[in-house]
Amino acid sequence: MKTSLLPAAAALLLAGTGCGSRSAAPAPEPIRLIVETDMGNDIDDALAFDLIYKAMDDGRVDLLAIGNHKLSPTATDYIDILNTWYGYPDIPLAQSPTPVLNDHAPDYTAAVCAMTREDGSPAFARSKTPEQIARIVDAMRSGGQDTILITRMSDEAAAAIDPAHPFTYYEMGRIGIVGSLPSPDGSGKVVVATGGTSDMPVAEEAALTAEALGNEVVRLYDVGVAGLHRLLSHLEELMSANVIIAIAGMEGALASVIGGLADCPVIAVPTSIGYGACFHGLSSLLSMLNSCASGVSVVNIDNGFGAGYLASMINHMGGKQK
Repeated sequence: MKTSLLPAAAALLLAGTGCGSRSAAPAPEPIRLIVETDMGNDIDDALAFDLIYKAMDDGRVDLLAIGNHKLSPTATDYIDILNTWYGYPDIPLAQSPTPVLNDHAPDYTAAVCAMTREDGSPAFARSKTPEQIARIVDAMRSGGQDTILITRMSDEAAAAIDPAHPFTYYEMGRIGIVGSLPSPDGSGKVVVATGGTSDMPVAEEAALTAEALGNEVVRLYDVGVAGLHRLLSHLEELMSANVIIAIAGMEGALASVIGGLADCPVIAVPTSIGYGACFHGLSSLLSMLNSCASGVSVVNIDNGFGAGYLASMINHMGGKQK
């Protein structure tokens, strides 16, 4: 079924959609379908099932059963997750007694199963349990992943990681890294600057993310506009940066000041630090979005990971050389 499942599903969606008819034709009987799949290490069959589920929603298909012939301990569970997520948890499933091997790409179904709750819904970010995180790490390491970055990690989740894995937990940034940090291979330096020490957890999330993605990071902490001389004493580091992450709460002025000084892209990160009219970071977010400085982009409140990831992408596009 490998070569025919996706086009067949597409054909089902197109069937019965003729144009120009002056009167509505009687609804046809749904196509009764039994699908065989080798779900496991590429995405085409998952896309095909998405089309089939949509045809089921429209009443054009009655999916009677699904058979899996991929040799994977989690492939059938993954199909059950798809059925549950799309609202068809009762479709019968069967595993072939003579399955075929995973012959090329790593099997992604184990990681997906580890990231999914029993009701089929995804377990994102801090809603993951320590046990789920440990299972994800096990699956990714088994699949050959050398470095794994875990964000917003709790102490309990860090304690659940198998001691056999090389693992470091950075409490300040709530970051866990399995494996070693790669050698920097970006075209320049990433500077991470904060307005105050209270912004450091978000800053460490950004800095460690950038380091895990192969960047040299320079940290400039507690250099906010309340004492502008602190920032001006680091002009050399700012002017030599390939990209700067400016992190601040309160009124968020740091990003505009740095944007007006530096000649490189500035990624502004508003934080939820502040009180009163700060509104948990909304004031700094709006200030940064309204920055007069050119070359300033803004990510969401407390989104250190997003800033670090974007900085890495910029730093690997060329530009300044080491």
